[in-house]
Amino acid sequence: MTQEEEKIYYKPISILDSLRRMKDLSEYLVDLGFTAVLFNDKDLADELIEIRDEIDDLVYQLWMQATLAARDAEDAERIVGVIKVGSAVDEIASVAPDFAHIVWENMGGHPLAREALNEVKEKYSGVKVSSNSVLSGKKIGELKLDIKIGVDIIAIRRKHKWIFDPSNDETLYTGDLIVFKGSKGGIETFSKLATGVIQEVPATK
Repeated sequence: MTQEEEKIYYKPISILDSLRRMKDLSEYLVDLGFTAVLFNDKDLADELIEIRDEIDDLVYQLWMQATLAARDAEDAERIVGVIKVGSAVDEIASVAPDFAHIVWENMGGHPLAREALNEVKEKYSGVKVSSNSVLSGKKIGELKLDIKIGVDIIAIRRKHKWIFDPSNDETLYTGDLIVFKGSKGGIETFSKLATGVIQEVPATK
C-alpha cells in the first residue's frame, strides 16, 4: 500500500532510530535492486516496493518528530539538517519502482541492463553451495567473509524461499543460492569456496 492510499499516523520513534533504520533500508534497497535485475526475479522486485513503502513511512515519521522537537528558531535550524537527510533517503527510495519495472517487464537480461551492472563499483553475483563446499553447514558470522575476502551476502534462495539480509546466525546449506557483492577478487574467491574448488577461507583479504 502506498502513502497515497494509506493515512500516516504518528509513532513514538526517536529521530536517531528513524535515521538508523532509513540508512540500513536505503543501502539494502540498492543491493536488492541490482540483485533483482541480475536474476530477473519478480519476488525481489515485489520486496523492493515493500522496502520503498517502509522508507516512505519512516520519512513521514521523521518529519513529524522533527516538527515536534522544534521549540524555537535555534532548534529549527538544527532540524533542517535532519529533514534534508530524510529527503535524500527518500530520493534513494524513489528508484525502487525503476528497478522493479525492469524485472516486471522482463528487461533484466537486456544488454543495456547487464552493461549497467558491470559499471557498478561493487559487483553483484550469485552461486550455489555444492555438497563438498566448506561453506555448507557453517554460520555466516563464523566465516567472517567481509573481513577475510571482502564479500557481503545479500540474500539466500533456499528451494523456493528467499532469505533477505541474512543475519550472522544464518547457516548456509548445500543447494543454497547465495547472492553476494564484493570486489572482483572477492567474488572469484567466494565462488571457488561455494563450489568446493577452495577448501579453506583465506586468513586475510
